[in-house]
Amino acid sequence: MSQTEVQLIKDAVIVNADVSNSAAIDVSKISGVMPSAGGTFTGDVTFDGQTAGRDILFDRSRDALAFKDNAVAEFGTDVDLQIYHSGAHSFIANTGGQLAIRCNTTIHLSDDTGADHLKATKDGSVELYYDAGKKLETTSSGVTVTGQIISDGLQMGDNERAKFGSHDDLQIIHDGSNSFISESGTGDLFFTTTSGAIKQQKNTGENMIVANVDGAVELYHDNTKTFETTAEGATFDTGSSSCVVRLNSNTDAVSILQAFGSDFLLKAPSGGGVSINTNSNESAINCISNGAVELYHDNSKKFETLSDGVNVTGTLKVNGSPFTGGKILQVVAAETTNHASTSGSSFVDTNITANITPSSSSSKILVMIDAPFHVIRSNGTSNSFEVKVLRNGGDITDTITNHGTHQSGIGSGAISSNRSVGVLNKIILDSPSSTSQLTYKMQMGGAFSGNTVNFQDGSKSHITLMEVAA
Repeated sequence: MSQTEVQLIKDAVIVNADVSNSAAIDVSKISGVMPSAGGTFTGDVTFDGQTAGRDILFDRSRDALAFKDNAVAEFGTDVDLQIYHSGAHSFIANTGGQLAIRCNTTIHLSDDTGADHLKATKDGSVELYYDAGKKLETTSSGVTVTGQIISDGLQMGDNERAKFGSHDDLQIIHDGSNSFISESGTGDLFFTTTSGAIKQQKNTGENMIVANVDGAVELYHDNTKTFETTAEGATFDTGSSSCVVRLNSNTDAVSILQAFGSDFLLKAPSGGGVSINTNSNESAINCISNGAVELYHDNSKKFETLSDGVNVTGTLKVNGSPFTGGKILQVVAAETTNHASTSGSSFVDTNITANITPSSSSSKILVMIDAPFHVIRSNGTSNSFEVKVLRNGGDITDTITNHGTHQSGIGSGAISSNRSVGVLNKIILDSPSSTSQLTYKMQMGGAFSGNTVNFQDGSKSHITLMEVAA
């Protein structure tokens, strides 16, 4: 070793050129400059990366170990954890197991001003922030949200409740079989819309209830509208020839309002009656089951049907004038559906008959008959026939006609090529001069050969006898 080299060693400044391959250097001579030999670096240290610009520098003046852009700090035998800065962004990359950030007090994820984005407190809450404002916080009972939640969906299990209000007044729950929307507070439950309608539908889209804004509320049966509110009230419409409204009482008694075709039916429960009262609950009309029909004036009964006629309380007036001298003393009414038929000219009974016993021999008997008929005739023959009214077997038709002893014609009706139908009406005022029971009946006959006259063929005939005071 040259004198110069020795001098350099004495100065403890060694460079590569000062040491040859065969030199034997005492480690103690370089212990102050090589850390591997127990020394200390007293200045900046640069670790030169193989890729240019990816160096690692210990900057003594800043007490910092600086990794240049894309220079990676790696941890783990399999390099599972990496920390680096790409020049634009910073990364903590974990490729094996979990990445745990631990603290015995509170973890803060903050921006460069110190404003929190996330705050996690040991044995306490986790808080999420937006622009330094707390928006979500976990609690011992769930979470607290400040502001609005926007979501693509919310899924909850059976018997889990969505609760609203500071006292959980509104709750939504599915118990595994049924679903409930429950308002348990002191307020109301509102469903509102600004336009269109509020609809309750089957899951197939069939309507059950439709509440239209500024319009009708509609009720449906099997997707057919049967009830609708209107400006005047309400409309029932089944879309068929029959519309029925049933009114059930707490005893299961059923009253029926029914529109059938062009007819209207008001039907009381079994054994009950039908009453029409005024607003002050005064009786106007009473229809008693298996009994009378009563008509009232100012809550006082004035007219009543009886099993053998009618009863009038007070004065009977015709065209506003009292019916005197011709006062109706009693009324007897009868009806029959018994079929009667003849194809001959001889007179036979029509089964239309009634009995009355006059209270005075001076009384007259007003006989009124209406009887549906039809005539089946042979081609080329007339459809006329004859009827007569008898009292106790005697013909009384001549008392009101000058067409002989028998009435000819068919009354009102329609005529086809081989059939005529109609209703025969007869009104006769008879003077029997008797107080004994009288039997009135109608007979028919005078049919042309080959013709058949029918009464009560699937229909009903009526006869009314009224005793009129002389």
